[in-house]
Amino acid sequence: MKSPVRIRTTLCAFALALGGGLALTGCGEDGVSKKSYEVTYEVSGKDVASIVFNEGKGSISDPDMSTEDRPKVPWTRTVTLKGLGAPTLTVTSGSADGDATCKISYKGKVLQEKTAKGAGELAQCSVVSPMAD
Repeated sequence: MKSPVRIRTTLCAFALALGGGLALTGCGEDGVSKKSYEVTYEVSGKDVASIVFNEGKGSISDPDMSTEDRPKVPWTRTVTLKGLGAPTLTVTSGSADGDATCKISYKGKVLQEKTAKGAGELAQCSVVSPMAD
């Protein structure tokens, strides 16, 4: 199983890359950043160790991610995000024969779905804000 430090490092690097990408595009405090939208996160699988997700807290470039350890699955959460805040959901499989699937939906349409298999493996679902269109 991957160590919690390695998992945390991977998640931090992912969040930093995402935030840095937003900063480089010049996305700022325009009309889009003040609008909000809802996405639905879903997690399923066998032996899901943890869930990390953007619940809409913090800023667009530095979201305050929420964590749930050893969640009861299937797990569903609808969250409200602002402007260009990226829907982000990461799940970790807990055992060698375990699996964990993440899914992000917007207005009933699946935007992304990924599965991790094996101990400590991650599935990262992250998409561009639907407000960017």
